Amino acid sequence: MAQRVLKNNTASPVNISDVGQTVPASGQLVINPIDYGKYEGSSDVIGFISDLAVGPTTSTLTVSDGTFDLSINEGTRLIQGGFSRPISDGEDPTIKAKVTDSTGTTEYDKRLFTESIIAGLDALAAFRRVNTKVRSDGLNALATDATVVVESTFGFDQQPDTFFRVVETGGAGTTWTIDIAGTSNDPTVPDRDAPSYQKIFTVQVGEVGDEEAFVNRMVTELNQDTVFRNTVFFKAQKATDRGILHIYSEKFSASGEFWERPLAGDFQVTIGGSPGDGVVVVGFDNIISRSKPVTITRDFDSPHRLGLFGITGDVNVTSKALSDLYLEKASLDGLGTVFDMARNASLGNPDIFLVNAQPDRDHFIQEIRFYGNGNGIQFNRFLNLNNNLTNGVQVTIKSEDVVTTLFPIKSTDDFKNEFSFPGGDAFRLDIASGRDDFLATFQFPNPFLINAAGTHGAGNDDFIEIKIQDNISQVGFLGFLAKGFEKEP
Repeated sequence: MAQRVLKNNTASPVNISDVGQTVPASGQLVINPIDYGKYEGSSDVIGFISDLAVGPTTSTLTVSDGTFDLSINEGTRLIQGGFSRPISDGEDPTIKAKVTDSTGTTEYDKRLFTESIIAGLDALAAFRRVNTKVRSDGLNALATDATVVVESTFGFDQQPDTFFRVVETGGAGTTWTIDIAGTSNDPTVPDRDAPSYQKIFTVQVGEVGDEEAFVNRMVTELNQDTVFRNTVFFKAQKATDRGILHIYSEKFSASGEFWERPLAGDFQVTIGGSPGDGVVVVGFDNIISRSKPVTITRDFDSPHRLGLFGITGDVNVTSKALSDLYLEKASLDGLGTVFDMARNASLGNPDIFLVNAQPDRDHFIQEIRFYGNGNGIQFNRFLNLNNNLTNGVQVTIKSEDVVTTLFPIKSTDDFKNEFSFPGGDAFRLDIASGRDDFLATFQFPNPFLINAAGTHGAGNDDFIEIKIQDNISQVGFLGFLAKGFEKEP
């Protein structure tokens, strides 16, 4: 991994005041990895890198990766955490890579495309070629049985963000105030600028000394706040094993766009109240797009980079709080009083049973199931009725504001063949004298998400809907259940 080195091109020490470090006169400073986060948010260091104060192409400070001195643009990207070297560059002989080709190559935006065979000589001077295979999409690709270690990034995150760390909660009664400035740079009509935002938290007795518990509550309450989510368009999340609260904009923003809060002090966390003895470290005092590399895991040197999975190190299956289990029955009109769907309904006057979005947080749904009973359940008819249904039981799922409708269920066969997945025990029919019980389960290998109420605006929540469109009142009992778990804040 490249180092981050600052070289002083002047005969005087250069003080980087917003970081609190100095580059010695005509010397250099090797940045400690634990300070990378500070430099990524520093405006002073960017000024010294780009001021051209020494010459037409030379600034007060030059950035080096430990091997080569970098241009202003490359140096800025390295300091801000977004630097990478191309694999091949015909104009830079210091990059030890070469491609020979008998057909032709094209270099586009520093990416190399080739149809030739990658080849070379081994230690015995034998000519070796890399085997290829045809992928499912028809493209030729390298064939390998090697273990691939991913050490590169997946792109750059352009969402404005910031973070702070609760070092000490302070005593009960200590207040923590989060202030976010409004925006004022939207040039369009109507004006889309967001207002300023303030949220005050008071440390409770049970949270004193438990920084992670305090941050968990702040994350939950921020994400439940409709102004925070739907007016200023932010979302909060917590690093899983630290008292770090990460706040990011849900509005994509290229650097310099109006969704940013770029000024010093545009983001503040202040401690007050009594005793008012909490300790906070604010990662950045503004909210800008920092072009952070998107990686699989969190970078401990830059805690605001939570990564795609927000984890680091080995992944192990661990126990989960039983309180996170989510079980919800569908009820008539979602009111939570009538659960038996054996109703006298029709296409023109259907009965609607709902599993509603929850008010506090998102939920992942792993499984939905019908269950019930009747006397003489048979195939080629609807359960214990004497015929198939005309219109059928209709299941509709709205997940993350996207609506999906399943096949209508008109017979016992449909429960088995068109609803029960992945097969096996997903459908069961237990025959007994005077009463038959059935179970039809739809298990999802990848759980789907029911967002918390209010996520998509008033009256536009996610749901699971079961519509009864025929007279099935003679069925003994018919119920519906959704199973899953709460999404961690």
